[in-house]
Amino acid sequence: MKIILPGGTGQIGVILARHFLKSDYELVVLSRRPKCAGYSTDHPFSHPFSSA
Repeated sequence: MKIILPGGTGQIGVILARHFLKSDYELVVLSRRPKCAGYSTDHPFSHPFSSA
């Protein structure tokens, strides 16, 4: 199942994202601050506007 999680780096979003990742869901996280995630954001599209 695919899940879009807005606010995935917030207090509740991080908990939900970790749960969905452990449960093998396909997860898309929408966030203003992907570097604050606390979980892997290594996907090539995780931060398309990054200058790094």
